Amino acid sequence: MLRREMVNEDFRAQLREWRVQRALWILLILILISALAGAFGGGPLSRAVAGDAAESFWLEYERFGRYKSTSLLKVHAGERTGRTIALRLSNDYLDQIEIERITPEPAWTETFSTHTAFHFAAGAGSTLLATIQFRPKRIGRIHGAAGAGGASLPFAHWVYP
Repeated sequence: MLRREMVNEDFRAQLREWRVQRALWILLILILISALAGAFGGGPLSRAVAGDAAESFWLEYERFGRYKSTSLLKVHAGERTGRTIALRLSNDYLDQIEIERITPEPAWTETFSTHTAFHFAAGAGSTLLATIQFRPKRIGRIHGAAGAGGASLPFAHWVYP
């Protein structure tokens, strides 16, 4: 004798589950594409410029970084005062990072209430490309401001855990 058992099927629930699975697959693919493009650091989406390369002062920096991982801030400056080019970084920014190395090494440094000035030796008509290698001290958004001559530029990093 053939016995048939009733199977309860809920097609609405099955369709909902398929839609959720499809949405999660799309989300996973978008996260993967974002990671490859640099949304989590180290790619084209991570690279940022503050200011204009045609001007005498501008910055190159990484928009996204990792906590306690090395990041770079490149400062291009052409304005000099006397025999030096002075680069100013806000103290609020410097409190949130740990500088590992500055290339070229500054001739001297001055600390003020709102900023720290790094003075670099410069010849007549010379420009400066200073590379600051640093590690973020905290997770989240880090805001900073850099200046040289009369110019000042704000910038920010997003630091992932």
